Amino acid sequence: MPAKHGQGPTRQERERRPGPATAADASSHRASPESCYKFRMAKIIEQWLLFKYVGGEFTPLSKPFKTKHLAEKERLKYAERERKTIGLGVIRIKR
Repeated sequence: MPAKHGQGPTRQERERRPGPATAADASSHRASPESCYKFRMAKIIEQWLLFKYVGGEFTPLSKPFKTKHLAEKERLKYAERERKTIGLGVIRIKR
């Protein structure tokens, strides 16, 4: 029943919510993890590498490693004197 002129909606009209008419319709409207986003979220991958500054320029000394632990392990292979000048860097790649 529509509201009278000058009055707002009735309680029944306010409580009425649009939704699936049957239980079968309800199951088809469940959200998947990706459906709540308009676009798929980018996956960010971190890779670690050893580097050194030579003449003020960044110089990579190794291939990228998957974990920081592996990069640190590789850094320990250098002599202690040289190890002090070698840094650990992280590369973040969006996929």
